[in-house]
Amino acid sequence: YAQACVASGKGLSASTAGRREKIKITAMSESGHVMTQGGDRFEALLFTEDGDVISDIHVDDLMDGTYECAYTTSKSGVCNLWVRLGGAHIHGSPFGVLVAPQEPCLLASTVSSVCSLAHLYHEAGQPLTTWVYVRDKYGNFCRIQSTELDVSVGRCDENGAVLQLECSVALDQFGCPFVTCLPTLAGTYNVSVSIKGKGKIREKGGGESEDALEIVVMSAKAHASQCKAYGAGMEKAIVGALSEFHVSLFDKFGNAAEILRHGYNQEFIEPTQVPLHISLHHMMPGGGRGVAVDLTTVSCGIFYGSAYKKSCFSVGYTVFSATTLLLQLTVAGKDLFTAPIRIPVGAGDTNALYSVVSGDGIEGGSLRNGTISKTVTLEARDEYDNKRGVGGDVFEVSLALEGG
Repeated sequence: YAQACVASGKGLSASTAGRREKIKITAMSESGHVMTQGGDRFEALLFTEDGDVISDIHVDDLMDGTYECAYTTSKSGVCNLWVRLGGAHIHGSPFGVLVAPQEPCLLASTVSSVCSLAHLYHEAGQPLTTWVYVRDKYGNFCRIQSTELDVSVGRCDENGAVLQLECSVALDQFGCPFVTCLPTLAGTYNVSVSIKGKGKIREKGGGESEDALEIVVMSAKAHASQCKAYGAGMEKAIVGALSEFHVSLFDKFGNAAEILRHGYNQEFIEPTQVPLHISLHHMMPGGGRGVAVDLTTVSCGIFYGSAYKKSCFSVGYTVFSATTLLLQLTVAGKDLFTAPIRIPVGAGDTNALYSVVSGDGIEGGSLRNGTISKTVTLEARDEYDNKRGVGGDVFEVSLALEGG
């Protein structure tokens, strides 16, 4: 009688993934007497919590009223063990079995960082979270305390010294460990996670990589407070000559702002493709902005192998009027200078064709007492008709009688 039959064994309530569990079934009559002969057809099935069959278990008849069966499952979690006779459950069936994972396996465990830009590319100043997936050899999740992990996040500086970041380890609501840190300096960081007493968890698991997880931290967005502009073209200019200055963009942490931020190669030539606006105008007599000056802006970053172009630009301009220019740089919507920089523009070299001769000395006159006195004024100008503001030119002046 099914409801009178009983089963015994540790495997009725608990097991460990990969461990073989034995179950003993004792057949009993409806009146509660133990049967002394076999012949009953018991069946046993092991289900997942979702109802999927894990195993159809073979039941051995020992021909003395007792029966034995065994099961092994590699899946941890809550399982249901059905033991039935003639389609009816025996006493206590279905049995709830809690299957625990085996001990953590380094080769099956992995670490994975959630990066803000792309796979393994992260932005400076953004929290970096690294998840630690501890599993047994069957891939079952293993609960582990944060104190059982050794974690380090380090960055090598230009001298080869390793700078360790402060980081913390916590558990999410399901017991999965995660590591958080806040990298602010650009560079390559190594995230290393070890289980105390066992060894390092490799990046990809399965023995594919023995190195720590490498995260490339790239600059944050360019910030006006850290950006720099420099060069002779910001101090003075000469009419008709090419003047140049440079602009280097940095983020708020002092990292050189990188143009390539998503792990792929792309040329940036036009300044409209980066958060930089350059305003260069002729100054009006009253101090206001006049006509804009045409600019040529090109990227002068460097690309070597897997390195990235930096946001460094060379700005060139040529003006043809000896005035004063007003320069302002705007980065990400904020002015770089509290007030526009004034750039004086000097005239070019003296050009005889554009220089001006004036005065009464170029007009006719009459002799008085055999002499004549006249004045000639020479105004030096460059080839763009700008008046020279400095002396030093040598002019030759000759006077001859017509036809003499």
